[in-house]
This record gives sequence, structure tokens and C-alpha cells, in this order.
Amino acid sequence: MREFVSAYVLPQTDVEKEYLRQFSQGVLDPGLLFEDEEMARAAIASPEAQWKLQNIRKMRRHSHRDI
Repeated sequence: MREFVSAYVLPQTDVEKEYLRQFSQGVLDPGLLFEDEEMARAAIASPEAQWKLQNIRKMRRHSHRDI
């Protein structure tokens, strides 16, 4: 299981790490991962990605209020 996660789930490149860092900040930039513009647009339009971004942004707003 650990080998599977390391090989297929964890980021493998600096670009993948940067994509995830930005995503965790509420920024979606699929151009980092997909050279194909159509694929990048599809990733932006993904309901799942938009839902997750909305949740990340909401959590970040609430956590900043608590400071």
C-alpha cells in the first residue's frame, strides 16, 4: 500500500508540489499540470474541483477570523 501511495498519490515533481501548494491556498492553476488548454479548461470547470476550492476558501476565511 505504501508503495502505491508513493508512486501514484503523492506529488512526484516540483510542479505537482507547487500545484498542490497553490490549491491548498484556494488557487486553481491546472496549466501547471496540463499543457493541453482544453484539458486545463476542463479541470477548471470540474464541479469537484470548484466544490473543493469553495470549501478551502471558506475554511481559510474562518481560520483568519479566529486570529
